Amino acid sequence: MQRGATLPKPDSVQFPLKSRAWNFRASKGRHSMGQQRGRLRRLAQLLGSGLLAASPAPLLAGETEVQIVRCTEPPTIDGRLDDAVWAHAAMIDHFGQAEPRPGAPPSQRTEARLLYDSNFLYIGVRAFDTDPAAIVAKQMIFDASMRSDDRINIILDTFHDRRNGYFFQLNPLGTRGDALLENNTRFQRQWNGIWYGKSTIDDLGWTAEFAIPFETLNFNPEKDVWGFNVQRRIRRTNEDLRWTDALPNRSLIDVSTIGTIRGLRGMEQGLGIDLKPSMALSYLSEEPSDSDHYLGQPALDLSYKFLPQITGLLTFNTDFSESPVDARQINLGRFALFFPETRDFFLQDAGIFRFGDLADENGLPFFSRRIGLVPGDREVKIRAGAKLTARVGPWNLGLLDVQMEPFGEIDSKNLSVGRLSLDLLEESQVGMIFTNGDPATPDDNWLVGVDGRYRVSDLFGSQIFQADAWFQRTQSTGTSGREAAFGARLAYPNDRINWKLELKEIQENFRPALGFANRVGIRKYGGSFRFRTRPETWLRTVDTQLLGLLVTDRSNRLETGRVLWNLLAFQTNDGDKLTFTYVYDHEELRDEAFEVLDDLFVPTGSYTSHRGRVSLLTSPGRPVQGRLEYGWGGFFSGRRSDVVAALDLRLSRFVFLGLDYAQSAIRLPAGTAHTRLARLDLALMATPDLSWTTAVQYDNVSDTLGMNSRIRWIVQPGNELFLVFNQTYEASAESVHPILSRATFKFRYTFRF
Repeated sequence: MQRGATLPKPDSVQFPLKSRAWNFRASKGRHSMGQQRGRLRRLAQLLGSGLLAASPAPLLAGETEVQIVRCTEPPTIDGRLDDAVWAHAAMIDHFGQAEPRPGAPPSQRTEARLLYDSNFLYIGVRAFDTDPAAIVAKQMIFDASMRSDDRINIILDTFHDRRNGYFFQLNPLGTRGDALLENNTRFQRQWNGIWYGKSTIDDLGWTAEFAIPFETLNFNPEKDVWGFNVQRRIRRTNEDLRWTDALPNRSLIDVSTIGTIRGLRGMEQGLGIDLKPSMALSYLSEEPSDSDHYLGQPALDLSYKFLPQITGLLTFNTDFSESPVDARQINLGRFALFFPETRDFFLQDAGIFRFGDLADENGLPFFSRRIGLVPGDREVKIRAGAKLTARVGPWNLGLLDVQMEPFGEIDSKNLSVGRLSLDLLEESQVGMIFTNGDPATPDDNWLVGVDGRYRVSDLFGSQIFQADAWFQRTQSTGTSGREAAFGARLAYPNDRINWKLELKEIQENFRPALGFANRVGIRKYGGSFRFRTRPETWLRTVDTQLLGLLVTDRSNRLETGRVLWNLLAFQTNDGDKLTFTYVYDHEELRDEAFEVLDDLFVPTGSYTSHRGRVSLLTSPGRPVQGRLEYGWGGFFSGRRSDVVAALDLRLSRFVFLGLDYAQSAIRLPAGTAHTRLARLDLALMATPDLSWTTAVQYDNVSDTLGMNSRIRWIVQPGNELFLVFNQTYEASAESVHPILSRATFKFRYTFRF
């Protein structure tokens, strides 16, 4: 394998992992007196101790704290651990098995080493393997799911607040992935940071090297302690190995009780400026107008760290042409579906804006997808946007302001969001949120809300308990009264016993114009209970789970009742899953008939139905992974059957093929209907930084066929080229003809000062 680039010495002019022409760190006259004193201290360290400015502290088995070592000669990031400096690094070699045998010794040995200098945190991991040929590594698409592969996961809680963190990942091919961890419950995979990583497979197993710039991270420079954990997943045995928190009761995104790094001092972030200009050049052809357009879309993103824990972000003429397309859904229910956010600007520090532990559900006060996408998913340009996020002491602050272009009868709109929260105790929090603006109508709209959370992770030793409560109120043009929403939730989300109770009221005129509310004028009562056993045989877990839902209007008249019982859910040690489910549904349609699909109605009345479902999912660790699901039973006054089938082929590291198909057959007194949804995914991967992905989707409800094809070349982290082709066809049994074609070339460059 070709040797990788050497990371720079502190304040070195040469910086092979950046464009040398744009490295401003060492420019004369740009350093403060404090930086000059820092240089003198580093020179003294270099003269006094050679390569190392501190002696390594040995880590005893079972310890959850490590004293990191500062180096003055950085390692070469090439996926090997053969640099002399690694021999003097702080080492972690005690790992526990969280799955499949909690507390059992790992089947393979693992060692992790830690170093840092002024600019980078370095982590090297040796994953020993007695059978290197059996290492599973097929994924070479940046930031894609690596559930099918062996991998190393790194967790950093840089504020040591035991609530939030950063996630970094490498597989044996050097494929990188990252994410934000939010409030110990959310995994924000869409976040992308600038960092470097390489891996190599050899006769002893495989090795991984991480180099994470402090410029990429937010942290409190007054603290020399960070939360830290390292996890190794061995795919063929489905093992989960961790340095700390090796409990199945705790997921990796929970940073409340992970280990710590001590001794981090003197980290530098330069001027703290990231300048990201981009240019998108597009060709657009639309039918039936038969018109062609050539478009140029320059854009600029600017971020500035006022302090390591305070970040400002500006965006101008924002372009999202390279964002992934939504996975299609067919709505056979009565209420609007939820689609996740995928745009980078809104994902940066998105966790600060989280409210009341609400995610993709009715009553969400802020849903960034409302900005720039109006009903019908029509895109509206964003002229400019500004965001400020801060974590200062126990305070967390998020401010967002966006100016949208005019469209239709709606003038240019200014939309704003503010979020303030205060960390209490070890894991608890209180906060408030404010939104202003309506992006979809000419009306005015604002929202204010307060929320609180109590959370502990050491109940009865290692059990988790969480309680949430929240209140919101909106004010919209032309409405007065009944504009509130409030709710509460108790949760005990643990391995053997997992339960949740919640209640919620959403009044008739509650309308969060920058949020998500698909059912108003209701009271909702819900709960779930799951019991898990671990047989310690070829079966890893056996679950039984009961979920209940009761929805009434505000006069307590029943509208919806549901009981979903997963009678038995089996998971093998290899990761195969088999689930048997029973569903009881009761619906009261009082006000109007329900249109299931075009011209197929369910009249008003009272309906009760019973349904069954069987699903089988094979392990993602196999070259061929399959999913098969069949559901049958009542549907209002008729019958419904559903078939879902999926096949993923990972026969080579260079090619991936995915096939998904879903079909529903509905028979009602008013008529019958069949829905079909198909998707094909093809990925061609040359390296972990160069890939060509294509998604083709068809559904017979819209009668359209859509294709999104994207070539992505990460020249180096932060500097990317995209070639995106989107094509939409009107498809029927008689003909297929194009209605929209768009080709876009986009490049984005990061200048880091």
